[in-house]
Amino acid sequence: MNKKLIFTIITLAYLIVLLLGAFAFQVGTGESGTPGFDKLLHFVGFLILIILLLLTFEHYNLSNKLIACFLIALGIGILIEAVQLGIPGREFSLLDLGADVLGIIAGALLKWIFPRL
Repeated sequence: MNKKLIFTIITLAYLIVLLLGAFAFQVGTGESGTPGFDKLLHFVGFLILIILLLLTFEHYNLSNKLIACFLIALGIGILIEAVQLGIPGREFSLLDLGADVLGIIAGALLKWIFPRL
């Protein structure tokens, strides 16, 4: 298999895991979990997502890969929060979205600082 296909499969598999985790579990709030732990999960989850997207898009012929990857990751974050509006016990959270954006920025910076990542 070529690198383009391998990175695409890995990124799609990670995205499925991220979405399943976002819709299936409720962590880090109230008495049932560590306060703020869900923000850490959002940050790390989107840090990993943007790095995988950037690695994948290195193998595609796009004019501005960074902007495309940022918009895709941000769109996924907004989608997750919007869908949670329809899940009992879940809600749209700007703080979660903020943690997503910080993770996206941190991941993009890591990829920029360590381009061979």
